[in-house]
Amino acid sequence: MNDILNQWNITAARIADEHAIPGSPERCIERTVIEDTLGRLWLLERLAAAQAPHRESVAALLHSLHAAGTCAVHSPAALAAGRKNAPSFIARVRGAAWQLSPFITGSPLPRPEYIDHAWRGEAAAAFIHGLQTAGKQSESVMAAPTPPLSAYIDSLMRTMAARHPRCHRSLAEPARHAAAAAARPVRPALAHGDLHPVNIIWNTRPQADAPCVQAIAGVIDWEFCGLKDVLYDVSNCAGCAGFEHPSALEKDFVLALMAGLLRNNVLCAEEIKSLPAHMVALRFAWVSEWLRRNDMEMLHMETEYLNILLDNGARLGRLWAG
Repeated sequence: MNDILNQWNITAARIADEHAIPGSPERCIERTVIEDTLGRLWLLERLAAAQAPHRESVAALLHSLHAAGTCAVHSPAALAAGRKNAPSFIARVRGAAWQLSPFITGSPLPRPEYIDHAWRGEAAAAFIHGLQTAGKQSESVMAAPTPPLSAYIDSLMRTMAARHPRCHRSLAEPARHAAAAAARPVRPALAHGDLHPVNIIWNTRPQADAPCVQAIAGVIDWEFCGLKDVLYDVSNCAGCAGFEHPSALEKDFVLALMAGLLRNNVLCAEEIKSLPAHMVALRFAWVSEWLRRNDMEMLHMETEYLNILLDNGARLGRLWAG
C-alpha cells in the first residue's frame, strides 16, 4: 500500500477499519481508511479508469474552495510531484487510478430524530449560502455532469412507458408537474449536487454564540457538483428529509433551512414557494434508482411521496416563505 501512498509522501501506520465509511460505496471500486505515521486519517479510493478525469476536475474545484476558506469543504490530497500552482490529485499506480482525501470524523446523524433539529437546518442553510458565495469567486466551477432535469424526466418516462407501463401510468401526473417545474428559467449557482442530510458529516451542536455552520465537520460525495439551478441543493436536502417522513416538511429542520436561506437572501419568497414542484422534479432521480434496483416497494413509497408533495405544495410553499 505504501507504494500508492508514496505518491502523496504519506506512510501508512495501519488500516483504520474501526471507522465506518459514510457515503455511497458505489462511487468507487474499493475504499479504505488509513492512519498515517503522523496519526492522521485518510480515505484511499481506487477508481474506475472512466471516473478519473471527472474526479480530477472535482478535486481541483474542492481545492480552490478549500483554499478560499469555504466552510466545511475539504480538499483531496495533492500529489507530491504536482506543480504548486496547478496541483494534480489522481495517482496512477499498479494500473489503477487512486485518490486520497482526508477522512472526516463526526457524530452519527440520528434518524429520523434530526427532523426536529432546527440547528441542523440552520447549519445546512449556512453551508449552501457559503458554497454559492464561494462559487461566484472560483474559476474552477464547471457545469454539472448531469442532463437538464426536463430532458432527464422525459427520457425516464419514455423508458418507463416501454418497460414498466404500470409505473408509467402511476407517475404520469407527477411527471407532468415535474416537467413544468423543470422547464422554468434557471438561476445558476454552484451546487453540491447530492446534499442529502446523510452526506453531511455532523459535529455536535455548537455553542449558541458560535457560527451555525460549525455544526458541519464536512460534506462528502461531491461527484455531482457544479453549476445547477439555485434551488437544487435545498430541494434535494429538504426532499430527502421529507422522505424520512412527510411530516418533516413542517418540522424544525426544514423550517430552519428555509428561514436561513431567506434571511441570507439565497432565495427570495417566490423561489421558496416554487420549491415543492422543484422537489417533485428532483425526486425522479430516486424513481430511476428504485427502478434500477427493481425495488417496487420503495418505488411505491416514492410515488406516494410525490403525490403528497403535489397535493400539499402550495400550502408548504406559503409556510416556508413565511
